Amino acid sequence: MVEKKDGAVQFLTPDNKPILSEKRDEPRMIDGGMTWTFFDWSGSEKLKAKGILSTEWLDLTARARYVSFGGKQARMPLLVSNRGYGIAAAASRTALLCNVRTFGTYLHTAGDGQIDYYFILGKDREEIVKQYKEL
Repeated sequence: MVEKKDGAVQFLTPDNKPILSEKRDEPRMIDGGMTWTFFDWSGSEKLKAKGILSTEWLDLTARARYVSFGGKQARMPLLVSNRGYGIAAAASRTALLCNVRTFGTYLHTAGDGQIDYYFILGKDREEIVKQYKEL
């Protein structure tokens, strides 16, 4: 669902329950080829990023980390939430996820000039990763 007033995107489960929202006051920003998408993650939500190894998962709880794979085209950064969804950022260069409330909660990409990500809904992490690999 997209809010008419501010353009913020809200993702819903198949039974219309909110699962993730962009921030209403500033959902996204583009400046000189750099992009930010500001998400409204809940305080109890656990986020992990897919690491380089197939079994590696980086904890993003209250952290800011680079989640990109050094610009390898076949390897989009993947974030997975314990709430049953993933976000794959279509970033050609670096991607940084900040999940520190003091600095803001956002996904930042450099060098693309547009915001582009895939929202993946799944019953568990394995299903989300399977859909991610199909992308």
